[in-house]
Amino acid sequence: MNDYKNFPKKSSLSDTPLELPNNDFGTDKYVKGLVNFIERSAAPITIALKGEWGSGKTSLMNRLHNDLCSENKNFIGVKINTWEYSMLATPEETVVKIIIQLVRSLSNNDPSTSEKLKNFTKTAINFVYRGTREWGKKQIPFADYAIEALGVPTEIFSGQGTPENISLSDLRIALTNAIAKTLSEKNKNGIIVFVDDLDRLNPPLAVQILELLKNIFTLDNCIFILAIDYEVVVKGLEPKYGPYKPENDREFRSFFDKIIQVPFSLPVGNYDPINFVLDSLMEIDFINTSERHMTRFKQSIEKIVNYSVGKNPRAIKRLINTLSLLNCISQYSDQNQNTPDYKLINFAIVSLQVCYQKIYDMLSINPDFDRWDVTIAAKLGVHNAVDSEELNGDTILDALCEKEIFYDQHHSDILGLIRIIKECALEIDRSNPDKIVRDLMRSSSVTNVSNSESVGYNNREIINRLHSNVATFIKRNRPEIDLKPKRNTGNGGFIITLDNNTKSHVVFSLSEDELLTLGITLGVKNGRPERLANQPFSMVMNDDAVQQVIEPMHHVVKEYTSSGLIHPVSLFNGETYTDIVEEYKVREDELWDSISGDLSYRLKVNSVTDYEDTRMVRTISDLIIAAYDMNNRALKIK
Repeated sequence: MNDYKNFPKKSSLSDTPLELPNNDFGTDKYVKGLVNFIERSAAPITIALKGEWGSGKTSLMNRLHNDLCSENKNFIGVKINTWEYSMLATPEETVVKIIIQLVRSLSNNDPSTSEKLKNFTKTAINFVYRGTREWGKKQIPFADYAIEALGVPTEIFSGQGTPENISLSDLRIALTNAIAKTLSEKNKNGIIVFVDDLDRLNPPLAVQILELLKNIFTLDNCIFILAIDYEVVVKGLEPKYGPYKPENDREFRSFFDKIIQVPFSLPVGNYDPINFVLDSLMEIDFINTSERHMTRFKQSIEKIVNYSVGKNPRAIKRLINTLSLLNCISQYSDQNQNTPDYKLINFAIVSLQVCYQKIYDMLSINPDFDRWDVTIAAKLGVHNAVDSEELNGDTILDALCEKEIFYDQHHSDILGLIRIIKECALEIDRSNPDKIVRDLMRSSSVTNVSNSESVGYNNREIINRLHSNVATFIKRNRPEIDLKPKRNTGNGGFIITLDNNTKSHVVFSLSEDELLTLGITLGVKNGRPERLANQPFSMVMNDDAVQQVIEPMHHVVKEYTSSGLIHPVSLFNGETYTDIVEEYKVREDELWDSISGDLSYRLKVNSVTDYEDTRMVRTISDLIIAAYDMNNRALKIK
């Protein structure tokens, strides 16, 4: 059992392959069985370690090297990283470099073999620079031509200037003798050649190297262990066999079987990464000891991992490192986000970001998944596939999954992550769970790799939506009102034409404070008629005609402030007023030449989708209509 009190804290996990003989994913029996098989194998033999990107092929190779080729073991280990030899080299040069390095490693610098290698290398280089054009003319795979060319005896000059014929067969014999001599001197059973990173090469080049290894280095006492993704082999063979189809699968399999005698598929399906994940989360100081042993917390972490990165070691490390960076940033935040539920939401959000970028981006726009709307559908390109009356998160995700295979394969996983996010947010704040999610989405935006502008809120998009919804409502209910959206300003709103052809303004402004907030300012400042000029403000407010102007507006404001849909903006003295007559009395000095002044209110909502809500649209529209009527009544005061 680990001593978690003394757990060494780190900010990240290294993605370098494991060098020590350990196995963090509960598959030790498979590794031990493979070691046992290799120890008793008859050489020559070629074994393939098959696995997708990040599944741990290199770490397994390192484990095998340690268990089979360390100083007190029975084999000599030779490591060949094909990716390193391909850097800044043509495919042809890469092949020659690998051949040279293999011969040098296998021969242990045997003088006789070294001389033959030097002459053979001249043959190879001569082929590369002189034969490539002929290869291109023949339009046959490079590997086939290379084997043919390198296998033909070619008269060249040795270091002493004497003609000498060095063929592939000659080199193989010299190499076999050198290997036998080395094994005898070191009292070893054989040589194991570990060939790594073939799947990082261009697939056709990876296939060429496989063919060359098979044809050149079938040597006594040699075991080749290759790390390869079968999908890379398939892609590399397409120039030879055409695009892969179920009907030509046999041709692809036959090639692989000729090269590889024993395939070993990394048992990713049997990986058990939860302990590695929990240990790593403690190592980066994301969770504490009690959380690690909390049953519900552990189960939720395991679900999140299964729903996202699954059992791929490299993907798990990337997820944890991303989380660690955000955790480091959160240390400088005033917000208390250190409870288990906050941590689970954060972990699930980062998992979405790492694995399901599109869903993460859309949650950034609207964290209320159940109320996703036409804007989300349009951004995902599925707005024409969903009935507008049935738009919600489920129907939009269904349409996306029908469109894209990847999301279709992970449909239930995405829903599982969203479910965890929602449940934990409700545990924190049942009155406003979307705010919890929105805050954490905003925090995670620094690690977002998408170029999407959807992280946070697109104010212009919300304003345009408001313009459309409010204008539609007013046109339907008061078609005589001439209003035009304000354009190209920092704020939104409307310009309204009054009965005397003067203009009145309604101004929208969005801000993000404790809640997403819409500010609305109603242009209702109206001048006094001549008979009230220079009169005390109390006399103006008691005037019957002025009261007739103000009272209808007052009742509309009173209705919506009482229901909590709108909130008055605080005045300079910190007071707020639901009674606009009382508010105007406080603002007496400002209104010395007016009967009324502009009114400002805030509408606080839980989610941007609330602006699509019929009640919210009606509230804003009724305020604008009331302001329009108030202004026109003021024009008629005598």
